[in-house]
Amino acid sequence: MNKRSLPFYIISFVLMILPLVAMRSTLLDGVSIPRAFLVLLGMLFVQLFFVFSKEKINTRLFTSGISLALCSYLILHFISLFQVVNIAEGIWQCVKVMLFVQCFFLVFWIIERDRSSLIDFVKVMSCAALLIIVSGLNETIQLWNTLGDNKALYLINSTAEHKNLMASILFLALPFFGMLFLEKKKYWKAIAVLGILASLILIVIVQSRAVWVALIISGNFLLFATLINASRETRKGLFKMVGGIFIICLLAALVGGYMIEQQDNHQNKIRDRISAMYNFKDVKNEHTETINERLALWKNSIELFKDHPISGVGAGNWRFHFPVYGMRGLRSEQGAINFQRPHNEYLGALTELGVLGLVSFLAIFILGIYYAIHVWRKETDREKARIALLAGAGILGFMVIAFFDFPSERILHLCSLAVLLAIVAALYVQTDEKHDTIASPFLMPSILLTLCCLFVSFQRFQSERFCKNGLEARRVNNYNMVIKQLKRANTFWYSVDPMATPLTWYVGEAQYLIKKEKEALANFEASATIHPNHIHVLNNLGSTYFKLGKEKEAYASFEKALKIAPQFLNANLNLCAYYAKQNNLEKAMHHLDQAMPDSTNHRYTLFLNELTGFYLTKLQAAESNEPLNKVFESMRGNIDWLAKMHYKAKSENMSLQQRIADDALYMLKSTRQMDETQYQIFRMKYGLQ
Repeated sequence: MNKRSLPFYIISFVLMILPLVAMRSTLLDGVSIPRAFLVLLGMLFVQLFFVFSKEKINTRLFTSGISLALCSYLILHFISLFQVVNIAEGIWQCVKVMLFVQCFFLVFWIIERDRSSLIDFVKVMSCAALLIIVSGLNETIQLWNTLGDNKALYLINSTAEHKNLMASILFLALPFFGMLFLEKKKYWKAIAVLGILASLILIVIVQSRAVWVALIISGNFLLFATLINASRETRKGLFKMVGGIFIICLLAALVGGYMIEQQDNHQNKIRDRISAMYNFKDVKNEHTETINERLALWKNSIELFKDHPISGVGAGNWRFHFPVYGMRGLRSEQGAINFQRPHNEYLGALTELGVLGLVSFLAIFILGIYYAIHVWRKETDREKARIALLAGAGILGFMVIAFFDFPSERILHLCSLAVLLAIVAALYVQTDEKHDTIASPFLMPSILLTLCCLFVSFQRFQSERFCKNGLEARRVNNYNMVIKQLKRANTFWYSVDPMATPLTWYVGEAQYLIKKEKEALANFEASATIHPNHIHVLNNLGSTYFKLGKEKEAYASFEKALKIAPQFLNANLNLCAYYAKQNNLEKAMHHLDQAMPDSTNHRYTLFLNELTGFYLTKLQAAESNEPLNKVFESMRGNIDWLAKMHYKAKSENMSLQQRIADDALYMLKSTRQMDETQYQIFRMKYGLQ
C-alpha cells in the first residue's frame, strides 16, 4: 500500500463496515448516531492526512455546478438555524448534511487523484451491499412460514431498520452491481449478477411501492438513453444487455412473488399492494391508508410552506410545526405516534429551508443526471460512459424514492448517493495541473466543522443512552430512575427522543405520578417550549393546571390540543371532567361524543356510563311514547353496548346521541311496536333524516 492510497483505504473501510455498525441495545435509534460518528471520524483522518502530506487540490472540484449546489444546500441549513423552534434537532440535521457533502468531496477528490480508484469504490460499495443482502435473505428464510402474515414483512429490514429503507438502499446498490458487471474478470461478473438478482428478489418481497416505481422509471431511463445513443453501440450488444436485464428482473419478480403468494395467509398479496395505488380513494385497507396518509401529510406540508415561504421553519423542525395544521383521522391523532417527516424530501426541503432550499436540493440531482447524460453521449471510453449512465439511473431513482419516502434521513443512503454523485462528477469535470493549489486553506475550516460534528454526535450518543435507560425504567414504573436518567439525557444537544417527545415531558410525567405536581408543571411548561404542538405535552400541562386549581389555563391547554387532534381521547375526557365540575353536562357530553371510543380506557367507560345516563334521563323526560322510554331505560348502564354504539356512530359520521335514538327506534320497528309511518316521524323528530 503506497502512501497516496491511504485516504482510499480509510474511506473504503468505513463504507465497507457501515452496514454492520449498530448499537441497538444501547440506543433508541441504534444506527443513526454510531454510523454518523464512524463516517465523520473516517473523513477527519482523511482530511488530516491531506493536510499533513501537503496535498494539492484542484479548485475545479469546488467550482463545478454540483459542488456549488451542495455547498449552497449546506449553507442554507446553517442559516436556517436562526429560526428553528428546536435548535438541537436543527443542528443534528446540519451534521447529517455536512457528512453527506464531505463524503461527496472526499470521494470526488480521491477519484480525481487516482482514476483507477473509481472501479475500486464500485467494488467496495458492492461488497457492502452484499452484507445487507445476506442479512435480508437470512431474515426472509427465518420468516419463511409467516411471510403472508400482517406486518411480517416489516421484520425483514436487514441493517436498515425498516423494510422500505432496506429496499431503497438495495436499489442504490443496483448501479454499483451494474458497474461491477463491466469488470473483465468473470468472478466479479458473477458477483454482480447474484447481487442484482438477490436485491431484486428482496425488493419484490418487502413490497416497497416507491422502489418499484423507481425501478420502472430508472429502467426506462437506461433503455431510452441507450436507444438514443445506439449508433455508438453495436445492435448485438444492445439486445444482449436489454435481454439480460429483462431476464434477471423477470426471474427476481417470479421468485419474490412466489415466496409471498404461496403463503396460506394472504394478507400481503402483491396484487393488493399494486391495486391500492389506483383505488385508494374507494377502498379502505392497510395498503390504501398509507397512501391516504401521505396525501394528508403533503397537504398539510403545503399549508406549512404557505405560512413560511421564504425561509422555511428551519432544518429538522418540520415535525414541530406540522401538528398545527391538524391531525384528524391520522394515526397521530391519539398520540400513539408522532410523524417526523412529510414522506416527501422535496416538501421537507421546501418547508424547512424555503424556496431556495428546494432549488438547491433539486439542483444537486438535476446536475448529477445532466453530468451522467453528458458523459454517456460524449465520452469515447464506452466503459466510463456506461458507468456514468448507471450512476445517473441510480441518482434518478433516488429522486423518485425521495418523492414518497425519506432516504436522506439515513447515513447509508446519504453515503451511497454521495458516491454516485462523486462518480459522475469525477467523470464529467475535467481537471488540470494549472488549477492545483495547496489543500490546507480549504481543509482547515472543514476539519473544524468535522470536529464540531463529532462533538455533537458524541453528546447525542451520551444523551440517547441515558434516554433509553430512562424509558426502560418508565416501562417498569420506576419513576425516580426515570427522573434521574432523563434529566441527565436532557442537554442543549439533545432535548427530544427519536419520536420528538421532549425529555422534560417524561420527567414531568414521572413527577406527576409521584405527587410532585409543582415540579411536574415546571417540566410540562418547559416541554411546551421545546415542542409547542405536542398533544401529550398540551394534555398533561392542562391536567396539571387543573390539579393545581388553574382551570382557565387548563381549559386553554386542552382546547389547543383538540384544535390539533379533535378526537384525541385524553384531552376530550379531561374537558368532560372540566365541564362536569361546572355541572355543564351538555358540553361534557359533546366532548365525550367527539372523542375516539376506547372501551379499554377506564375513564372513558366511566364518563360514557355517567353522561349517557344523563342524556337518557333527558330523553325520557321529554318523550311520551312509553315503549320508546322502556327501550331508553334498557340502554342505561350497558357499557359494552354503549361503546359499540359510539364506535358505530364514528364510522357513520353521526353523533352518539343520534346513534342511540336511531338504534332505539330500529328496535321498536323490528319488534313491530312501531309501524313505518311512526318510525319515519320519530326519525324526523330526532334529526335522523
